[in-house]
Amino acid sequence: MRKLVFAIAAIFPVAAFAEGMISPLLKGSPSDISGWEKKIEKQLKEKPQFPKESEYPQPFHAPNGYEYPVKDICVACHSYAAHTKDETFAPFYNAHSTFMSCTVCHYKEAGLTYAWVEITKDGKMKVIKNTEDMYGVRYVKADGRVALSGLDSDAKITPLVNGKPVDIPLKGNEGLLHDAAAVSKIYNNLAKHPYKCADCHRGKNPLNLVGLGFSQERINEIENNEIVKGLLEEGKIYFPNFIWKR
Repeated sequence: MRKLVFAIAAIFPVAAFAEGMISPLLKGSPSDISGWEKKIEKQLKEKPQFPKESEYPQPFHAPNGYEYPVKDICVACHSYAAHTKDETFAPFYNAHSTFMSCTVCHYKEAGLTYAWVEITKDGKMKVIKNTEDMYGVRYVKADGRVALSGLDSDAKITPLVNGKPVDIPLKGNEGLLHDAAAVSKIYNNLAKHPYKCADCHRGKNPLNLVGLGFSQERINEIENNEIVKGLLEEGKIYFPNFIWKR
């Protein structure tokens, strides 16, 4: 089995982080190779699956839109429904994974910056410079109601090291999903204690929301989130006030 794993890995290129450099997720030495071989085999069999689109309730005003492009290594293995253990918070964590890279919460190093990053069809990582029209970054008033503005984009908030995205694109690195040594390195480089709701919504936010293009009004709502407050303090969910503003 081990010989097969390394043979597969040798066919595919190692994830490039920059010219001549390796992604920080693949730095260091692997550990417990045999254990990771078993975990990989189990994960590939038990990976969470979304129901077929036809199984969702049909919306009244528009067709279903539950297609999410899988472009990075993390989601390719775990899917967007990676969080399952905590029934209260798991749905919110999973919802964040459609617009926020897994590594935002699970990768912590000094000197990180954050940006909107798009993984292109050819497996390149493109840092979005102009974030003014990114999805959901500011409020606009329309017909007396307040709504989030912005373009519907595949880009996600992603940590950067020296200006380069930390994430590993799936395209060109498919072999890493079967490489126990590579998977071991990735997990060795992840934080033992990832960020949780209160770290961004009720504490000193590690993200530079201004730099990410969020308006001050939106930042205030994010850092004083009523849903998080209800979940953490009372175990209840409240509709945010902005939904009811006129």
